[in-house]
Amino acid sequence: MVYEKNEVYSVQYNYEEVPKKDKQEKESVVSFAVGNYWLQIAAVISVNLAAIGASTTWFWTSPALPYLKSNISEIPTTDSEGIWLASILDISASIGLLLCPLSLQVTGRKLSLLILGVFHAISWIMVIFSKNIETLYTARFIAGLSYQMSFKIQIIYIAEISDKNIRGTLVSTVKIFSCLGQLFVKSAGAFLSFRNMNIAMLSTPLLFLFTFAFVPESPYYLLIRGKIRKAWESISKLKGTKNPQIVESALEEIQESVKDAQKIKAFCFRELVYIQGNRRSLYIVLIAVATASLSGRAVMTSFTQEVLGYSDLPLSPEYATLIVAGIALFISVLITPFIDRGGRKTVFFLSGILSTICLALLGLTFFMKYYMKTAIPFFTWMPLICFVLYFVTLEDGIVNLTDILMSEMFALEVKGMGLIFIGLAKNLFWFITHFSFGWLNSTFGIYTTFWIYAVFCLTGTIMFIIVAPETRGKSLEEIQDILHERRKLKEDDLIDV
Repeated sequence: MVYEKNEVYSVQYNYEEVPKKDKQEKESVVSFAVGNYWLQIAAVISVNLAAIGASTTWFWTSPALPYLKSNISEIPTTDSEGIWLASILDISASIGLLLCPLSLQVTGRKLSLLILGVFHAISWIMVIFSKNIETLYTARFIAGLSYQMSFKIQIIYIAEISDKNIRGTLVSTVKIFSCLGQLFVKSAGAFLSFRNMNIAMLSTPLLFLFTFAFVPESPYYLLIRGKIRKAWESISKLKGTKNPQIVESALEEIQESVKDAQKIKAFCFRELVYIQGNRRSLYIVLIAVATASLSGRAVMTSFTQEVLGYSDLPLSPEYATLIVAGIALFISVLITPFIDRGGRKTVFFLSGILSTICLALLGLTFFMKYYMKTAIPFFTWMPLICFVLYFVTLEDGIVNLTDILMSEMFALEVKGMGLIFIGLAKNLFWFITHFSFGWLNSTFGIYTTFWIYAVFCLTGTIMFIIVAPETRGKSLEEIQDILHERRKLKEDDLIDV
């Protein structure tokens, strides 16, 4: 490669002395930064292999628990131990979040993900050779630690390497690969032995480690570390162009964000809650996460076969879960290219309303069966239909948008702390949902449980529509301008047109 002009630019580039160009001229230059997106797409595919591994970790309990609690299990497991196998990830994930800022600051995005990939592989090896419940607890603890950290870091990485006009789509691919991971583990659970299923799961972190070692580091992190030349080269590769004017313009735009971030101590909790714009970001993302979590998502992912077992489906639960996973993957692939064409608020609203209806109907179905003691042939397939529609609408709507919002709503200087706070809140919501599921069912009936989830889903949707601005098609810098009110808000900033 030839970088004559680039090299001179890199040497002479002074972080504090970059000339500020007219904003319109700068935007004009960037608008012609066509290049190609192939390396961005390849990097996102590689990093999303970690999303497959994370998904297999979370959905593993669905096929694993029925076997572990059966009479043929080599590791006899009680109901309470099964709940802990599902919930221990919530605890270790919280610890991982507390370590996330240090990892982001010291080792960067790429090296952090590689290290976490190694730990993820170790957790599966422990599961494969486990002989007692204590070993499974330890393996699940390590898996939760590595998964949670890698998931947050990969969201940051994808947002920082993506051009703004495809950022939403690329971040949304995390959901596609998560659905692929769900289908993978449930298929393995249905057709393979317990041991062979776990061996198959080990392949995902190994494949991730092999491919991700060759992708570039985030230019944001390189600039934070003062590695101007490497940041220049990273942008050049990611944009698919060696045009100095294009690369330098993009570099200056990123540098402005980095300079603003370095004015404030990174990951400072005070800046997150005392600055109005940052506090608003936190409030908006927290509403989105609470809506997704308290609407029963933890139950649907961890106890899929158990929930479907409450129905009278003429189909075994393990095969019913395959239908759910397969349809979820198909719909995710189908709608992801259109993520950036629909407003964030419109998608959130439609997802919230449809999910609420599915939860209410699911509760009604169980109410007719367990309370009214009425057998209605029409309701035989209703639980599976409602489950599929709920999972698709929630995952590809609210959950997907939550991932996007986490990547674009927080200012760079508080992004680490913001993700930690949101992650801890999410883990708390999941822990509560996991442990309350059995108690709610035995005390009020499973139908009431799902009606409670429906109320949370509807309430959260309404709150989000009221308080959230529209961020579709805006750069990370423009979003911060809106949140911090650095310019006069326009009507289309608050209302999706």
